[in-house]
Amino acid sequence: MKRIEKKPVEKITPQYENVVFSFKYLQPVSYTECRDLSFFISWVNRLNKYSQLTWTDLYTSQRHSFGTENIPIHSLKRQPNLPKDFEADSLIALRATGSNHPMLGFRENNIYHVVFLESQFGDIYNH
Repeated sequence: MKRIEKKPVEKITPQYENVVFSFKYLQPVSYTECRDLSFFISWVNRLNKYSQLTWTDLYTSQRHSFGTENIPIHSLKRQPNLPKDFEADSLIALRATGSNHPMLGFRENNIYHVVFLESQFGDIYNH
């Protein structure tokens, strides 16, 4: 009987994994107050593009392109419902659309938990 050798599985660190999205903490204001359906179409297109990228890609891209920006929680106009063990003092902003509308969330390993979508500039925080 011929023995088959297994090759070691290369472990990928979260920095080099593709971005995965979760909507578990998405605040209802993000979709109940939006009256522009084209915003959601643009957002889904953008999510598709983000899903092709790694966290390293995001951290090395310009903030108004596919990059990130930190927004202090105390500067938000609406306080989010976050996990009880959440300890960060800011949320990560990604651009929800090509017109720079932000989505705010937090990272857990390679998962980006979307908390807010801002369909109208200034609804969630002052720019």
